[in-house]
Amino acid sequence: MAKVLNPLGSLQASGSVGGLTYSLWRGINTVKAKPKPVKRHSGVQPRMRALLGYLSRAWGLLTDAQRQLWREYATEHPYPDGLGGTFILTGNQMFNALNHNAIRLFGVSFEQDEPPTVDPAASIRYFEAEEGALDPGSVDLSWALYGVGDVNDKNEIWISPPLGSEGKVNIDSRMRFKTYVVGNELLFSVTGLVETAWYWFKARYVDKYGQTTAWQWAHATPKESGL
Repeated sequence: MAKVLNPLGSLQASGSVGGLTYSLWRGINTVKAKPKPVKRHSGVQPRMRALLGYLSRAWGLLTDAQRQLWREYATEHPYPDGLGGTFILTGNQMFNALNHNAIRLFGVSFEQDEPPTVDPAASIRYFEAEEGALDPGSVDLSWALYGVGDVNDKNEIWISPPLGSEGKVNIDSRMRFKTYVVGNELLFSVTGLVETAWYWFKARYVDKYGQTTAWQWAHATPKESGL
């Protein structure tokens, strides 16, 4: 139970109530709340951790020659850093990154012990989002490619939560995987969205070896009912 000085004026409280802890810190009245625990036994996180654990064991089974091939590939293929630049991964990191993408999108049979020797067949040249043409709560996505999309590859699409405006501040960390379409398709309609909200979308081309191209971004508000 929290102790309160001058409860009518609420000048100071100490103790915990309703998940909040009231205390005096360096002469300042503070209120703290413990973060809610992550649901570790459901959702995507356990699967991702299991996959990374599997890849860590797989790396340990590679020969020295195979590990060297991954180191050379990593040196020759700088990885995007999320800030518009690039950095060089270690061979182990590159092995994990490509195989994680390949297994996640294509299945465990696409795991590879050696790095690919060919570049992706295509990349997304532009990416557009607009109000859906048919269903309320829908957004139509379209894109064009550099190169020719391969039916064995994927166009990977992520989506933001519903937003109150089109501002893009801190959106990247809130994006979540939505779906993928085969590499030679250029259209996709997202349905079931909040009609008055803004949504950001991002898409990239991923080949069957797990190699990715740069993200392309677009945003739109879904079609509203009766309009």
